[in-house]
Amino acid sequence: MKRKIIVLVFIAAILFAGINFLTPSQLKIDETVFVKAKKNTVNRAINNIHLWKQWWPHAASSTSISNALSYNNTIYQPQLPGLYAIGIEVSQNSKSYKTIFSIVAYSADSVLLSWKGSIPVNGNPFTRISQYMHAKKINDDMKDILYAAQKFMSDPQNTYGIKITNEIVKDTLLLNTQAVFNHSPSTHEIYTLINKLTKAANDQKVPVTGYPMMNIAKEDSSKYLLRVALPVNKAIKEEHGIVIKRMIRGNILVSNDIAGGSSAVEHASKQMMNYVQDFNKTLAALPFQSLITNRQLEQDSTKWITRIYCPVI
Repeated sequence: MKRKIIVLVFIAAILFAGINFLTPSQLKIDETVFVKAKKNTVNRAINNIHLWKQWWPHAASSTSISNALSYNNTIYQPQLPGLYAIGIEVSQNSKSYKTIFSIVAYSADSVLLSWKGSIPVNGNPFTRISQYMHAKKINDDMKDILYAAQKFMSDPQNTYGIKITNEIVKDTLLLNTQAVFNHSPSTHEIYTLINKLTKAANDQKVPVTGYPMMNIAKEDSSKYLLRVALPVNKAIKEEHGIVIKRMIRGNILVSNDIAGGSSAVEHASKQMMNYVQDFNKTLAALPFQSLITNRQLEQDSTKWITRIYCPVI
């Protein structure tokens, strides 16, 4: 009997030693995915918690913790903001782990998304295997999250929030006029100038070839310069503050149709300028809004449609 006990103790010791050898004290996490996007574009995306909620797996899984998301009963809390890297605290029950989510330049138009960290695996051999399997499951979940980020951020329409295409300027001849206001111009004031151009074109029997355009520039704390234009197919007599301008027949960035009022259009305009900066474009002329919807006739701003145009070289 004594010999059997000694043998059993010896076997148990070998088993425990094997478990300790096969299950390290920490599970190292080092996952990387390729994303075809500019480094600054991805940096803005990972600093925007609202975008995280769009690409996060099981996006409906939210928590009561600010800036935190959950996946498979684990809480992930990005430490925003960050410059090309952020910390993400990973928590489950009473345990939490520090991880680093970073952007590494790969080429001029692509990056690597890297997620690194470690999960401790401690305890006696009876619990060590279950702890290791638990840590491995968190690692697999983090892979799922990283691949979801890769898929989302590889599409420019997701990261910019608008679709941007590169086209060639078509309407090169424009009727122009402008006015200065001590406040942001109202819809009525904008269309007063547009109607002035439309009347001039109609009076001289010149066909209008496109939608009215506008640009509002805040010159200082109290002055707003409103410029409006109307594309036509031939010149008219320049009078009453109306002048003829020709756009250079070159490249122009065009957004998709933007639905909504001024806040939606301002956001789209900002994203267009981010695109210009990210891709090292140079403005060839002032960007402008093309007013697809006649805002005099449609009072509901949620139904307004606008396109953003940005001439570049």
